[in-house]
Amino acid sequence: MRKNILLLILITALPVAGSFAQSVANANVYPSNLEENMYFKGFDSENKVITGINFIVLSDGDDSKMVTPAFTVKLYLYDGQNPIFIKTFEEDGIYHMGKKEYEDVEVSLADLDIVPGTYRLGIYVNADKSFEEDGSDNATLFKGDIKIE
Repeated sequence: MRKNILLLILITALPVAGSFAQSVANANVYPSNLEENMYFKGFDSENKVITGINFIVLSDGDDSKMVTPAFTVKLYLYDGQNPIFIKTFEEDGIYHMGKKEYEDVEVSLADLDIVPGTYRLGIYVNADKSFEEDGSDNATLFKGDIKIE
């Protein structure tokens, strides 16, 4: 009798447990380009550290219960010709019509062999093209220069 009751509980609970599972579907992901959402506090040239990096990644979509597939977000330095990737974030996915905030991120450039010059900090969402979406809005640059000596 105990086994029958346990079996009955499991059978009735499985459909309910399944309803909490998230559906994964592609949606356009991109960085917010509003100045108040995307900034860094400074660059410590002596220690080669970019401080106080803040940005938001947004998602379009059709249903707020759905989640995008996993993707990468990369920070890079840009000299006007080529990006130099300096930090990668692995994102498990975000809800459609949702956002992911990154606050007070610090990135050390001390171990990187970067040629002296003036650069801009940039962000590239879904940088590894983990899933199909509109890639025309995936990259943008932060305001302000970073001078590496």
